[in-house]
Order: sequence, then C-alpha cells, then structure tokens
Amino acid sequence: MTTNKKHPIAKLINLIIILFAVVAMTFTTIEFFARGWCQKAHGTPVDKDSIWELRACAKYYWDMDLENPNGW
Repeated sequence: MTTNKKHPIAKLINLIIILFAVVAMTFTTIEFFARGWCQKAHGTPVDKDSIWELRACAKYYWDMDLENPNGW
C-alpha cells in the first residue's frame, strides 16, 4: 500500500502561496469597495473634522493634504 504524501517543503510552499492569494484577494476587494465609495463621495466638502472615511478618500484618492491645506 502506497500513500501519496507531500514533501514538507512542498506543503510549506503551497501554504505560503495560498496565504498570499488570500491576502491579495482581501486587499483587492477592500480597494474595490473603497474606490467605489470614494467616487460616490467625490465633491463632498472635507476638513479635519470629517468622518474618517472621507478623510481617507481625501488623502489617498483625491491627493488632499488635510493636515497642511495651505501647503506651508
């Protein structure tokens, strides 16, 4: 009777690839929904007291500097 056992290194490589794929898909999903939300919110006034979602959109998608709005 022969069993089909994988080598421990092959198991480790498969595990790393699967973990990388899960992380990449999670990041892609979050990025997709965030981009859609920011597109809907585009044109909304943003300042330091806005909700964190709007501040994140302003910083990462709209290239606004809320900490230094005048550029000084």
